[in-house]
Amino acid sequence: MDSKMKIKTKKRILFALIVVLTIFLGFRDIGLDLEPYRLMFNNLNVTSFKELISINLFSDKLEPFFVFLISMLKEFGLGFNWFLLISGGIPLLLIFRLIKEREEKEIFTVFLFFLLLQFFRGPVTIIRGFFAATIYLSALSSLSKNSNLKFWFKSIFSVFFHYSSIVILFIRPFLSVKWTKSKYFISFAFVTIVGYLVKLLIMSLSIQDFLTFNNPIIWKLGYYLIYYNTQGYQYTGIVHRILLSIMSYFPLIFNVIFIILGLNKSKLIDKDNFIRLLLNSQIIGSLVAVFFIVLNASTLGLRVNFLLSVGNFILMKDIIFIYYKNSKRMLFTFTVFSLIFYNFVIILYFAGIHDPNSPFYLSY
Repeated sequence: MDSKMKIKTKKRILFALIVVLTIFLGFRDIGLDLEPYRLMFNNLNVTSFKELISINLFSDKLEPFFVFLISMLKEFGLGFNWFLLISGGIPLLLIFRLIKEREEKEIFTVFLFFLLLQFFRGPVTIIRGFFAATIYLSALSSLSKNSNLKFWFKSIFSVFFHYSSIVILFIRPFLSVKWTKSKYFISFAFVTIVGYLVKLLIMSLSIQDFLTFNNPIIWKLGYYLIYYNTQGYQYTGIVHRILLSIMSYFPLIFNVIFIILGLNKSKLIDKDNFIRLLLNSQIIGSLVAVFFIVLNASTLGLRVNFLLSVGNFILMKDIIFIYYKNSKRMLFTFTVFSLIFYNFVIILYFAGIHDPNSPFYLSY
């Protein structure tokens, strides 16, 4: 009875933390995409649900859910902060629900891993992508309970929140693959070679070939594939390059480390259907990321990797505390200090030490 009360207390504290974070997200003044979202909110014309359906659900470069959400907020005279509050709070509630269902002893550890892995690069930075990713995580939870219908419904639904989620519809067969380390390494080499060959083909195309498409999904694909191969990314200097490289590639490298640790314990992991799905999804995400990185479309690849590895904070906790019990202290220490370093880099980037217009600018 006493232990049950303690578990309930932990869950209540976690819910209170979620509420605090939601309020923070609603009134924050940080985030790389904050001003573009503000501009998007201010410039979007009010569109009724009927108009949205009749025009064409996927005719805009902004996903249908957010067109509808912004329209509803404007109809009720609510401002941009309400948009931030709702678009940040709902995904956090989905995270809370999943942690509440799965965890008892390590509730705060799982939430700590979530904060260190995803908070700044998730709801603070990629609002739409994080929203879609949490719906996909919920879809994986349904699939682990053998509810295929719910999985497909949620997966299709997530496309209405971010177009990149369409990749989910194509990876379902690979979620059932029985992965081994050798199969993973061979696949890693294969996507690298294929990515290079495709890159040679893409270099012969023009970005205009893709930008003429009205379909926003094809448009974005062409933009990410062609633009960075022809225009490149403009850095302000060496500090900018280093910070952005760490921010971009650290999560992928970290995911690969835990993929290998997980594959070492694949027989044990197979006993938990949800953890197996999280591992398989993370494997696919890393392979897709490598493919697009080789294409020089790393932004697209890393976004897909974020989507498919959205459950990494749960997978990581189980790998450390269940599958590597004898080494959990060492692994936990390594994980926490590594993630603290990663978040320190993000904070430096947000502070603008690489930006000549920032008061925190670090000359070099």
